[in-house]
Amino acid sequence: MEKTQQVHELLCRTRDSVRVIRGLSQQENVVFASACFACLFSKCGSKLAIVDLHGVKVLKTSDFTELMSVRRSNVQLLHFSECAKYLVSWEKPQEETPNLIIWDTTTGTPIYSLVQKKFMKECWPTIIFNADSTRFYIKGGSDLCIYRIPEPQPLLIFNQIRVTSFFISSKTNMLIIYTGDSKGEGSKISICVETATGLEKTAELGVKYVQEIKVLWNKDAQRAVIWCQTDVDTTGRSYYGEHSLYIYTPEIKLKQVKTTEGPIHDVQWNPVDNEFIVISGFMPATTNFFNLNGNKKSEIAKHHRNTIKWNRFGTLVLIAGFGNLHGEIDIYDKETMNMIGHCRAPSTVYCEWGPCGKVFVAATLCPRMRVDNGYCVYKYTGELLVRVMEPTELWEVAWTPQVFVFEPLTPSHKEQVVVQKKTYKPPGSSSGFAAHFKAVKESASGKLQVQHAPPPPPSDFIPGMAPEPAKKKKKKKKPAAGK
Repeated sequence: MEKTQQVHELLCRTRDSVRVIRGLSQQENVVFASACFACLFSKCGSKLAIVDLHGVKVLKTSDFTELMSVRRSNVQLLHFSECAKYLVSWEKPQEETPNLIIWDTTTGTPIYSLVQKKFMKECWPTIIFNADSTRFYIKGGSDLCIYRIPEPQPLLIFNQIRVTSFFISSKTNMLIIYTGDSKGEGSKISICVETATGLEKTAELGVKYVQEIKVLWNKDAQRAVIWCQTDVDTTGRSYYGEHSLYIYTPEIKLKQVKTTEGPIHDVQWNPVDNEFIVISGFMPATTNFFNLNGNKKSEIAKHHRNTIKWNRFGTLVLIAGFGNLHGEIDIYDKETMNMIGHCRAPSTVYCEWGPCGKVFVAATLCPRMRVDNGYCVYKYTGELLVRVMEPTELWEVAWTPQVFVFEPLTPSHKEQVVVQKKTYKPPGSSSGFAAHFKAVKESASGKLQVQHAPPPPPSDFIPGMAPEPAKKKKKKKKPAAGK
């Protein structure tokens, strides 16, 4: 169960310690006062895993007492199972020693020890548990291996399809398997269902060359949006490569979603409803609403934005422009789709709604930003509630998973906000000249007095030498009369 309380808790991991800040009054509780390289809350919020110089520790979040401690070196990544009973750790590979280990968090003993040398951080976690943590799935070469915990040998090795990456539905027995291009065969997306005898393929879609895909499941994990990406745009129009979007539904299987021409910047499902938002197109990008079948419902706005964040209740959505954009943040009310809040948080690396669904944090973190590390907490209206600047490097900020009672917004809190667009002014310039120039140009005469530059000096001019006196012109004598 998630922690049930009505006080926000925010975890901050710096170079020297891990702190938990209770509430917005900045009451600190130092959980770990030494160098920490990684930390992770379980999904239910009952446990906190920490990696230090000596190994891995698991703490109970109610009082931060130690539940498990193991000595391991070079641990870099962590992952909890759905029920927090198991913890997965990944270490830098050293020869043939196991570096991917599944731990039992109650006893601190390793359940499985595997070797995984080839690894991309973007593909973490490489071990996926089912909903009740009785089985886990892992890719072995081009095969998919399914283990039943704690049996040492795989329950099933699926090799009918070459597996590049796979995605598990958390609430059904469905899998999506992506097969990358090989020898010009093209890429494929396969929909499979797990049965008592193995995996059965129910649908397949051939797509053009794709380097990676992301799968986003809806609230009941029966529908999925599949985001296909390549690093290179063959047309040369986009720096972000080529993107395409597909949707899987039990009724229509697989079909392409029509988005605005250009790169896709972000896609997010409403956590409590069968609808999703897509930001796509060249900047200024277009933000659109789509229904459960992938058909466009409405256009929200056309602006410089690339990030979508829903609160956990699906009542508010944050649409922002981070990264190489200016950090503009818009908050929309889902019921009316009016903008009810706006603020600006430049240099934001991490942004997330709090568990109450009415405040959010925007943080500037290492290693992306080495200066001005800190975080700000904003209300959904854009009002700044807390600003904290860290004197040392800030590496991570995260809300403690908790259960808050849903409190709907009152009509007075849904008033639409109108953002005034400011004219661009170059850095270091003053607006006086521009205003004067415009006034003269629009005056009745409409004539500008142009001062011509002086002529250039002669080629034999010596810098610093006084200029030669101007020669007086001799007046011509008038001829005498009568001559």
